[in-house]
Amino acid sequence: MARLGFESFVVEGSPSALDRRALPFELLTIAPLGLPAMNSGDGVPSDRGARKTASMLARRAFWTSLKRLAQTVSRSLPLAIHAAGLGANTLALARRVPRASLYYLHSPYQFPAVYLLSRRHGAPFVYDAHDFYEDTAREASRRSIQDRLLRKLDRAIEDRCVAAAEVIVTVSDGVGRLYGESFGRSAVIVRNAHDLRLDTPSVADVRTAAGIPADDFVVVVVGNAKREMAIKACVGAVELLPSRYHFVFVGRNYGLLRSLHARARRVHFIDAVPPTTVKSFIRSADAAAVPYLALHSSLLNALPNGFFHAVAAGLPLIYPPLPEVRGLAEEYGLGVCVDVATPASIAAGVRALAEDSKLLSECRHNARRAALELTWEQEERTLAEVLSAALGTGTEH
Repeated sequence: MARLGFESFVVEGSPSALDRRALPFELLTIAPLGLPAMNSGDGVPSDRGARKTASMLARRAFWTSLKRLAQTVSRSLPLAIHAAGLGANTLALARRVPRASLYYLHSPYQFPAVYLLSRRHGAPFVYDAHDFYEDTAREASRRSIQDRLLRKLDRAIEDRCVAAAEVIVTVSDGVGRLYGESFGRSAVIVRNAHDLRLDTPSVADVRTAAGIPADDFVVVVVGNAKREMAIKACVGAVELLPSRYHFVFVGRNYGLLRSLHARARRVHFIDAVPPTTVKSFIRSADAAAVPYLALHSSLLNALPNGFFHAVAAGLPLIYPPLPEVRGLAEEYGLGVCVDVATPASIAAGVRALAEDSKLLSECRHNARRAALELTWEQEERTLAEVLSAALGTGTEH
């Protein structure tokens, strides 16, 4: 946003670890259910000034009591509490978010507040739909009655959000089609590509951090542990491969999976590294896996960040048959498509790369070419057009 000439602020739900002094925008923390925000790291209330301290503490006590009450009642009245939580968040956001010329919304849960702000200040808003949230008929049939009611409420909110937004943005052509079919509005596609301009060198690299010999074959997986990832299948694949093959997972929440580590000594879990160092950290690997399962319609059409990180690092890919991932991988010739739910298929794909030096070299070359084209710098141009269209002008922000 700063590169495009905007003076902006970002609203977060809980204190992040970002150094506020180094940011090209103002960071405003507004905790869930209206809990007063605290600046990250220093414990200083975000409402500055000693005269505001007493008032802040009183509000904090009030909202804390409200949250505890909500948690107590929520077991029996989930729909009412969900609605109450949305109402409390709406009031908190509408009260504290400042006036702007344009609002950029990342979640339908904040839509009521952004809608009020948009109407109050006569400012348009853009809705960036990161995922497609509506269940298919099969998915809906697996949910409880309470969950279905919650989904209906959420759908009603998003339906109004899509209708009121000046522009709809989403992350892939597939997700864009889903929104067009479900809501009757087309979306502009802005992919979550890697920004090469922000890269900084990492102190270490994935191979040395995992203690893997130079001659062994390393497959890296980038991203926090999620149920949508075929982690167990990857571990199973390692067990089927010779001793020179390793899988390394880089991200958060893998500590919960240490039992898998005990099954295969050649599976390594490394904590998340700063996003600007991911490219340099993982590039010493031989290949990257994108082990996402199509558990629901949004994932079927996903383009995970880990895909773009691997491409930026110039790594050949072991990838699933998800249409969006497969489409780009085949267009650029990036690697081998496998059934990521099946250890044997993953193992076969890894061996196909490792044992065919010509194929591995071609995929590396193609990945380096793709890294120069599948960039955030390209996507940013589309975003600039979106913002100009929403504002009706591209000259003043």
